[in-house]
Amino acid sequence: MTVTSPNGGESLLSGPSQSNRISWSGGNGKVQVGLVDSRFERDGTILGWIFLNGIANSSGTWDGQRVTDLANTVSWPVSSLSSGPFKILTVSANSNGTYCAGNNGTSMCNYDLSDGYFTIAQ
Repeated sequence: MTVTSPNGGESLLSGPSQSNRISWSGGNGKVQVGLVDSRFERDGTILGWIFLNGIANSSGTWDGQRVTDLANTVSWPVSSLSSGPFKILTVSANSNGTYCAGNNGTSMCNYDLSDGYFTIAQ
């Protein structure tokens, strides 16, 4: 997996009419695309999910406003979760078909983070 955009230093816009492009390459099976801040590198915190069930080597647009849980039943405004800066997290199935974002001790996970942090302008 590789996050190709945004990949650091950008400032995304937030609002119902915004179309921020998020792109990734690689992946096996469905791809989950999440939003993280500096807590991810410390303790694995994922703020929420932007896209669920994406496809390998693809992209999508995001308004920069909300993220959801993995079941897509609850959503939260990004501004209520963190002031940033942020990174994009892409996660795809590893060789045994499971999903993880870190080394789970038994197999390497198939995930990537943006290379650098970006901001979201309100």
